[in-house]
Parts: sequence; structure tokens; C-alpha cells
Amino acid sequence: MNTPTERPDGPAPLRLGIGAIGVIFFRMGLVAFGGLLLLLVLIERELVDRRPALTKRQITEAVTYTRLLPGSGGPLVVSYLGYVLRGVGGSGVATLMYLLPGILVMTGLAVGFVALSTLPLLAPAIEGLLAAVVGIQSVYLYRFARKAIVDAVTATILVAGLGATFLLGVSAPLIVLLAGVVGVFLFTKGLGSEVADAG
Repeated sequence: MNTPTERPDGPAPLRLGIGAIGVIFFRMGLVAFGGLLLLLVLIERELVDRRPALTKRQITEAVTYTRLLPGSGGPLVVSYLGYVLRGVGGSGVATLMYLLPGILVMTGLAVGFVALSTLPLLAPAIEGLLAAVVGIQSVYLYRFARKAIVDAVTATILVAGLGATFLLGVSAPLIVLLAGVVGVFLFTKGLGSEVADAG
């Protein structure tokens, strides 16, 4: 059994202060262009690899739980993980500092958008940026799926979710909810069998 200071997949987590959380998520907000997948790459690099404050499982859980909520995925994941790191205060600081660079940048772009849109080099630059972002997201999507898909059951759930999304147009929150119900039924049943065998 794990002690209160241990995590299932490693030693006790590094406890970050509020100031450190703010600085880390502010830096992420400065460079997290391209949506949720790029943000997840940054979170894993900063808070799992460089500073063992979170686990990969906690990041996966954050994505799963926040998919059930309305709104943009990035701030929701940041808010959740901020709470995991330092409670309500950590959640508030992480969310605010993550959003602050985007607010400042978008305010500046809104003011100068008309002038910027006339620059002949802008369109090719944006196309190059989008291509790079798609490449980064594709890599992380592969890494994320490789960690989550561990057997035939999880692979089947993945395929069913993709089919429901692209072929039937089912909303993401509903897919996550249904997958959770299926997972509870299948994996709880398997856990019960293991306990019975052990007895």
C-alpha cells in the first residue's frame, strides 16, 4: 500500500510554492501557441521531467476530467493541475498567469491587426507556423495515445470514440462520459476477478 507521501508511480512529489507555480505557468502562456496538445507537451516537460511535481497519470486525468466541462481545454487543464499542485490558490494563480500573456498579446494584436494584415510576409509566416504546430501536436498525440492505450480494451474504446466523433458527430463530453462508464464496468469487473483469485 502506498503511504500518503508516495505516488503510485514514483516517489513523493516536489512541492512548489505559489510564486514558482505562477512563473512556470506564465512561461507556458508565453509559448503555448497551438492549443491543448502543445500545452500538454510543456506541462510534461516542466512539471514531470524537469521538476517531479506531477505525474503523467495526473496530466492524463486532468485532460479526461476537463473534457466534460464547457470552455477551452487549456485553461481548464491548467486550473485543475494548479489545484493538484497547491489547492485553490495554486489553481487561481496558475490560471491567471497562464492566461495573462495571451491577454496581453491579443490586446496588442487587436490594436495593430489592420496594419499587420497588410504586410506581404505575414501570410507565409502564418502558414509556416501552423505547419509546425500541427507537427508538434501530432507527435504529442502519438505519445499521449501510446501511454493511454495499454491493451485491446483501451484500443477498442479509442477506435469507438474516433468513430463516434468523425462518423456520427457525437460531442466530446458525451464520448468521454460513455467511455468512463464502459471503463468502470470493464476494469472494475477485472479488478473484482483479481481480488477473487487472490482470495
